[in-house]
Amino acid sequence: MHDALAAIEKKSTNYSTAVKMLAVMLDKGLVKRDEQANPHVYRAATSRRTTQLKMLGRLIEEAYDGSAFSLVMQALSSRKPSKEELAEVRKLLGELENRS
Repeated sequence: MHDALAAIEKKSTNYSTAVKMLAVMLDKGLVKRDEQANPHVYRAATSRRTTQLKMLGRLIEEAYDGSAFSLVMQALSSRKPSKEELAEVRKLLGELENRS
């Protein structure tokens, strides 16, 4: 992880900084630690999908006053979507209409 952080930040990161970050993430329940391994092995506490949904929920609440519609409109208008993306949006809208 220390090497990966250094590559991402494009600068040297102290090993102790990486260990401290993992300790904070462990305290917050973001990672789990296998203490049987030496050195300790860390892994995500939740799946990528679960984390994305949780973050999206917070974004909608905090930045868009709870309006998923506002988020979608902003996302679609922020850059030109591809034909494939628009087709997927239409497909999803059709599925949502059929559920109602």
